[in-house]
Amino acid sequence: MRRWFVATGIAALLAHPSAGAAQMPADPTQEYAAVQRSFLQEDFNAVAMLGKTFLLRHPAAPEALRIALWRALSLDRLSQAGVAIQELEVLEARLAPQQPLWAEVVYWRADICRRAGRMEAAKVALTRLQELAPASAWVPHGQIGLGLLYLQLQAYEIARRYFREVAQEWPEAEVALEARVYEGLCQLKLKRYGEAVQLLEPLLDRLGPGPTKAQAVFYLGEGLTGLGRFAEAARAYQQAMELGRASAWSRHAQFALGWAQYGAGRCDESVRTLERYLQDADAQHRAEAFFARASCLMRLGREEQAIAQFEELIARSAAHPLAYEAVLALAEAHTRRKQPGRAQALLEQFLRQPLEEPVRHRVVLFLGAVALEHGDADAATAAFASLRGAADLAVRQAALNGLGDASLHLGRPEEAKRSFEASLQLSATTPAGGMAAYHLGRLALQQGEVEKAISLFGGLSGRSDVALADDASLALAVALMQQGRPEQARGRLEQLRRQRPGTVAAARAAYYLALLRAGQDGHEAETLAQETVAQAPHSEEAAGALVLLADLRIGQASLSEGRAWLARTYRAGQFTRRQRAALAKRLGEYARADRAYAEAIEWFAQAQQLLPSLAGEAAYRMASCYEEAGDVEVALQAYQVIAQAPWAVRGRLAAAKLLERQGRAGEAEAIYAALAQAGVPESKVVQERLAILKARSAHTVQAR
Repeated sequence: MRRWFVATGIAALLAHPSAGAAQMPADPTQEYAAVQRSFLQEDFNAVAMLGKTFLLRHPAAPEALRIALWRALSLDRLSQAGVAIQELEVLEARLAPQQPLWAEVVYWRADICRRAGRMEAAKVALTRLQELAPASAWVPHGQIGLGLLYLQLQAYEIARRYFREVAQEWPEAEVALEARVYEGLCQLKLKRYGEAVQLLEPLLDRLGPGPTKAQAVFYLGEGLTGLGRFAEAARAYQQAMELGRASAWSRHAQFALGWAQYGAGRCDESVRTLERYLQDADAQHRAEAFFARASCLMRLGREEQAIAQFEELIARSAAHPLAYEAVLALAEAHTRRKQPGRAQALLEQFLRQPLEEPVRHRVVLFLGAVALEHGDADAATAAFASLRGAADLAVRQAALNGLGDASLHLGRPEEAKRSFEASLQLSATTPAGGMAAYHLGRLALQQGEVEKAISLFGGLSGRSDVALADDASLALAVALMQQGRPEQARGRLEQLRRQRPGTVAAARAAYYLALLRAGQDGHEAETLAQETVAQAPHSEEAAGALVLLADLRIGQASLSEGRAWLARTYRAGQFTRRQRAALAKRLGEYARADRAYAEAIEWFAQAQQLLPSLAGEAAYRMASCYEEAGDVEVALQAYQVIAQAPWAVRGRLAAAKLLERQGRAGEAEAIYAALAQAGVPESKVVQERLAILKARSAHTVQAR
């Protein structure tokens, strides 16, 4: 948006080199041409010097007024706004409102005042311009100036009305296009992204190449980013970079392009874009670029580099709003690396600083998550419960989701379900609402409600939140596999890998593809599983991939070899608590299958300790080991003390069947009777066994 050359009053550019002060001609006309030439070439130092000389030599010349204006504008560009305003005030006093130059001088004085923060002076000047020179060509520029003034004051709706008025009153003028572009900016500031996109898209064909079009395309990219349409936003930013080469818009667009690529999950491209952006010493969004680049490196599995980037961001910009996001990211990384103490210390140190309530809430939420990852469900529950009454909706939802996670960790699915449903009821459209729906889908899948799970995951897979959409897409593929639709699952997984190559999500998808290929092509399944382990090492899928690799070794060699390989991997690897629990459980199953019952019991006990949600199943497996080892009394006792659903009922059923096999029908009948009275889900099986035992008992009595 440049009205700069309007101030010259001519359209022709002279091609002669700028004259120096020592070569100043005596003829005012030639002197005027020399100053004009310097102004057009943006040699503002020369304009200030030559203009001063001209005004001293020819104060009464007709050209003196224009020279004075150019000199004032040049001083402004030389960061001397106060002097520029004073000289414009002197010039304005020499002019009458009827003179053409008066309106131009008033406009530029107001513009410099606005940019210097002298808002009231700017507003008074622009109001005088409208009142005293209503027919001037500078009036619409003055209207835009008022709009920019209110934009600067963050009164976006008032600013938008000024811009719209210009576009409506001068629809065919070039200034109308400029006003429309600024109106689009107001819509962005008001977070009306759809309206901004609708306003800006039709303007592009009417704008010629140059900074104004670059600005409009950049704003279009911002609107598309706000709508979560990152791929389209990236194309807009690339166009803005091409249109605004060597301008500020190109640099803004380069940063925004890297951020959009980050939002779209195109992390490799984002890292390269942001690295080029950060090579510019004048880059304005360095903290944001560091954060996005580090986040992308984390998603790409390049954790050491990511941690270094986050630490550099905190060191460089400790007061920046993204610094605490970096603290959270670092705490999460320490937690994944089995260093929960470092994570907790980092967060607690951060909490000792004076923090605004929203930041404090987020840190408390994260402390709860760290405690849960460390296995301290009580501390996690206390942290999440402390925020259930928070005024902020997002915090309340996150607290409810945290309570649901804690319940899942403790193996209480119904309690978890209630927490997630309460979160979803607050809002289904927020990120936390989406996460609640995702967990409800996983619970539905675990409980055999596959259609419900597919419906929930299908709705979430199109969300603009890339991480949530990835999780939902993978869960949807699992649901389709569980429903016996492997080809549809394969199609979903391959589509995700095509759309998100090189990402953690693509590596996670490789595990499920490996499961689909395991029975057909062991070599391909092995390659896919190894990709998951290498590129998504901290995911649940990585633990599953290691188990699959062990299964493949067992198929190729022997149970003992596969079991030994997985045990070595377990002891040597850096795994999360959840991954260790899954691997310990499978190692227990291998040992049991190999009749190494004592070792199996140790593995199941370890899984139980690592993840309380596995407590019931692990206890059941340990009881089975005692039974198979011939230690019947210990097995009977172990089966009957299991407390966690659904394994409590399964344990009692197993105990009753074992008693039947031992010829202790009366004790078995007592267990079945107690289960029947409790109304357990397995009541049909219980009633059948109870009826059989009673019939046998009656037959025995009759026989006697």
